[in-house]
Amino acid sequence: MGTGPVIRTPDGKLAIDNSTLAAMVCSTQAVLRHVHGLTSPEERATLRSGSAAHEALATYLTTGDPEKALATFGALYDVWGEANLPAEDRLHPSNLRRILGAWFGANPLHSLPFKVEAVEIGFTYPLAEPGAPDDDLVFCGRIDAIGTSDHDRATYIVEWKTTGLISSSWLSDFRMDSQLSGYIWAAQQHIGRPVVGAILGAIEFSKLPVSDRKCKEHGVPHAECYPAHLKARFAIIQRTPEELVEWRKTALHLARRYRDLSTKYGDLATLHAVRTQGKFHRACRWCVFQDFCAVG
Repeated sequence: MGTGPVIRTPDGKLAIDNSTLAAMVCSTQAVLRHVHGLTSPEERATLRSGSAAHEALATYLTTGDPEKALATFGALYDVWGEANLPAEDRLHPSNLRRILGAWFGANPLHSLPFKVEAVEIGFTYPLAEPGAPDDDLVFCGRIDAIGTSDHDRATYIVEWKTTGLISSSWLSDFRMDSQLSGYIWAAQQHIGRPVVGAILGAIEFSKLPVSDRKCKEHGVPHAECYPAHLKARFAIIQRTPEELVEWRKTALHLARRYRDLSTKYGDLATLHAVRTQGKFHRACRWCVFQDFCAVG
């Protein structure tokens, strides 16, 4: 049998996160990525930088200290980024440290649009009702934070997102995003009371201008005004109780399919028998396995 990222809890239950459920749009993607653990260099850079940024933001929410937050980021990312990325890459550590430093400077802890209740909440909850079939399937993940919104005093999860471009279309994707629904549902299990939505904290990981050339917008060298070129925003996304009920039913359905795939195609020699439904849903556009599937 092949070895992959199939993870089981100490009591033998199959641990499934949102990225696994999302990959079920295509059986080949799910098997390659989440049964055999295959990926690409580009995906590794995106995941590593995003993970390090999340840890830095957790340090900032806990301490309110930008220097400690940047040290956390550097400890997790600098060595790998320096060794694997060219200096001009937008995900190079030097560029991302500028971005995060500018974000911390623009967002003192007291100015954030929420009051923190808890930070970095790991969870594992069964998708099926107690005693029902499929009690071997559990949903796992880590919520960035839970807090009270200054807007309506209701409880929300806080979810950080880093991306190469913040656009209206990118933000609209989160209106029905499965990860937010799942984390809101899990947060309710954790605190035992309603959680009405998510506060999305988006930070754009694009290349900041840092040359000595004069900025046309600010009239000073880019090396001086680069913090003003930071692109970031907060957005509120809400969920109804009914939508969360439907999310859980659908997540359980997809988890059953993943369990079947992981059992049936644990050996790469059987990959020829796995279907490629992604091409019927235009899911290949951002898939790192596009070239693999293109050869048939």
